[in-house]
Amino acid sequence: MIMKAKTTLSDIAREANVAVKTASKVFNGDDSVRPYIKDHVLKIAERLNYRPNPIAQALRAKSLKIISVSLPEIDTPFFGSLFQEIYCLFNDKGFLVVPCRYIEAVNNANSSIYACATILCSGNKDDIYKLIQKGPVLTINGNKAASEMASNLLFDFKTSYVEVTKMILARGLEKIALYSPHSFKVNNDLKFVHAEGCLRDSGLEFVAAGTETHFTEPKKISDLCRKKKIEAVLCSNDLEALKLVAELQRNGIRVPEDVLVVGCDGTYHLDYLWTISFDTSKIALMAVDLIVNELNDVSSHKVAVYQPKIHAPDF
Repeated sequence: MIMKAKTTLSDIAREANVAVKTASKVFNGDDSVRPYIKDHVLKIAERLNYRPNPIAQALRAKSLKIISVSLPEIDTPFFGSLFQEIYCLFNDKGFLVVPCRYIEAVNNANSSIYACATILCSGNKDDIYKLIQKGPVLTINGNKAASEMASNLLFDFKTSYVEVTKMILARGLEKIALYSPHSFKVNNDLKFVHAEGCLRDSGLEFVAAGTETHFTEPKKISDLCRKKKIEAVLCSNDLEALKLVAELQRNGIRVPEDVLVVGCDGTYHLDYLWTISFDTSKIALMAVDLIVNELNDVSSHKVAVYQPKIHAPDF
C-alpha cells in the first residue's frame, strides 16, 4: 500500500501559483500579503487539509512557548507532584514544559529550543549564575541575593521549624536528634538551623551522632531510642521519616508514643507522623503566576512567600 505524502508548504504554493516565501508569509500572519492572495492560499490549504507545524513556526521565530524546569529530585514524591502540577497549569495556558535535572540540561534546552522562561528549583544556589537565559527566571526557594536576576518563590521554613520545635518542647521532649542521610548541608541551611536556634534559646542542643550533628543511619538512632537518649527526631523528608519509623518499629519502639518522628514535605499525612506539609498545587499556582506575570512585564522581579503548614496529629 502506497501512503499518500503529507501536504507541504511547497504543495500549497504550487497549487496557489505563488512563491513559497509568499505562502509562508500567509501562515506567519505577515500583513504585507495582499488580502485576496491570502484568502486564495488559505482556501487551498483548507482543501488540501494542510496544517502548518506550530513548533517549526515558533523555532523559526525563536518564540516557542516552552518553559524549562529544573527539578534535580523529580523522581521523589514531592518534586514529582510539584512538576506534575506545574506541567498541567502551563499546559492549560498553551505552554510546553521541559523537565531538566541539571543546569547543563536547562542551558541546552534554553539554547536549542528557545525556552521563553525557566524555573530553577536547585539545591545549588549558584546555578542561577551559570544560567544561559534570555527570558524570565523564577527560583523556587532560591538565593535571595539573586533577586536582581530573577523572581523568587520562597518557602518560610523558619516559621515552621521554630513552631514545630516549640511544640515538641511543650510536650516535655528535650532529647531531639537530626536524621538526614543525604544532602545534610542543604537541609541544615534551609530547615534544621532554625530548630537549632530555637533549642539554643532554651539552653538545649541536638543529640550528637558522635562527632557529627546529625545521624545518617536509622539503626544508630534506634539504639539510642532504646536507651531513652533520643525522644524526638527531625528528618530531612517524609520518605526518610518512614524509613526511620520502620526501623524503630522493628525494634519494638512505638511511634509516636516512645519517639516522636517529624518529616518534611507532607507527602504522607499519617496518624503517627508529624510533618512540615507543603501543598504542591498551591506552590505550582504561585510559580506559574510569577512566570506569566514576568513574561507580560519584564521590568521588575517579584518575590512571593509560601508558608508550609504543620501536620501534627495528637497522641
